[in-house]
Amino acid sequence: MLISYNWLKDYIDPNLAPARLAEVLTMSGLTTESVHALGNDHIFEIEITANRPDWLSYIGVARELAAITGSRLKLPAPGSMKVSHKKGGARVTVEEKSLCQRYTARVIRNINVDASPDRLKKKLETMGLRPVNNIVDITNFCLFETGEPMHAFDLDKVEGPEIIIRKARKGEKIVTIDGVERELNDAMLIIADKSRPIAIAGVMGGLNTEVTHSTKNILLEAASFDPISVRRTRRALGISTESSYRFERKVDLNNIADASDRATSLIYELAGGEACDFIDIGKKAAQTKEITLRLPRLNAVLGLEIPPEKVKKIANSLGLRIKKSAKDSITVETPQFRYDLNAEVDIIEEVARIYGYNKIPSSVPAVVAQDEKVPPDVVAGNKIREVLAGMGADEIITYSLLGGNLLKMACLADSKVAEVKNPLSSEQEVMRPGLMPGMLTSILWNINRKTKDLKLFELGKIYTKESETKFGEKRYLAIGMAGEVSGGAQVARPCGGCDLEGAV
Repeated sequence: MLISYNWLKDYIDPNLAPARLAEVLTMSGLTTESVHALGNDHIFEIEITANRPDWLSYIGVARELAAITGSRLKLPAPGSMKVSHKKGGARVTVEEKSLCQRYTARVIRNINVDASPDRLKKKLETMGLRPVNNIVDITNFCLFETGEPMHAFDLDKVEGPEIIIRKARKGEKIVTIDGVERELNDAMLIIADKSRPIAIAGVMGGLNTEVTHSTKNILLEAASFDPISVRRTRRALGISTESSYRFERKVDLNNIADASDRATSLIYELAGGEACDFIDIGKKAAQTKEITLRLPRLNAVLGLEIPPEKVKKIANSLGLRIKKSAKDSITVETPQFRYDLNAEVDIIEEVARIYGYNKIPSSVPAVVAQDEKVPPDVVAGNKIREVLAGMGADEIITYSLLGGNLLKMACLADSKVAEVKNPLSSEQEVMRPGLMPGMLTSILWNINRKTKDLKLFELGKIYTKESETKFGEKRYLAIGMAGEVSGGAQVARPCGGCDLEGAV
């Protein structure tokens, strides 16, 4: 994610130079890949981990910096807006409630769509976006500021006007705002009006309801869509947007209405208009969790003593509300935007991050000797290798898969053979019922290359078919010798193999 240093200062004054700020962010888990100057500004490229979607906004990063540096967080003041309690004239139906936890809509009438002021354009340009018009630019601005993606529909182009959150029908198509026609399938969640798709939920809006300079009335959408559904749709269509990136990582349910109000007040400021009733369907907030942190456990894990008051201060700075406080423990309630906090160890990690990893002393743990515990079959195998190698034998390893012809040549075709249903080749049709085929093949391969004095052995598994559903597996030893013996006679004598497990 890109972060503008000048824009960040709208929410917090860290009183740190850009290079030092990058170091502080990295040490707290917000790894800063690079910092580069852009005019009188500096742009940070920050790697956001998948478990921290709350960092995917300026307010989220500023909130983290406030906890680290102790600086005051400056949240935007609620703007004024002209709100009418008249019905907006639009209906909303959520058919797929499991894929859309919360859907909000607000109709804003009699707006004036125009170019955005330079201050807004400049902020969007630092994020790599092209300004479009004041309405679209406000939704993009609020996405980066609050982390909640929003979309504005031209209400007069929405048939009904009615909004239906449903799955696409097989063969339905939509031309998205990038001008590309995309074919949908029945697994994709869409926003539709009475007769057609008008947006791909969580991914991209449709060209047929795009806000233009002739638009007078809009419907402002802010919602929460299922992360897995958005990810699958985005992959199937081969597109990725700032919205899909955030929905895939889960947005804050509690933030949706506030983000919509923020966008509405900016629209009233820059485009005028009158906001109608707020439609809010679905779950209003995520469930919070209570987690108990044992202070002795915290100190034991970190290897230092952090005063209880310091621990409480860190907890408060992270938005963790202290519910109970005892001599050796505190119980905290997690904020709704922290989906990643589920257990005591998560709170310990948070305290360590904010306290400072660099303050944790480094030490080499004591090495305690442990009795070596080796399975009996491994002991036997190692002893066999040691004895045979001492007698001048070489260990070989052959394939466990064989061809049917090789099995016949080794006179093992009548064995209880475990066959491979879908062999990759004719040389991998069955699992070996004995080690003889591999041993003979190795001896032949060496003799054909003028190596005649051979002492070979193999420790390996053989496989048998006991019934249609039961198969056997055992370790065997095979020994093969070829070449001259004392007296000048020639010998080529493979051992048929012995059951190693039986020997053990």
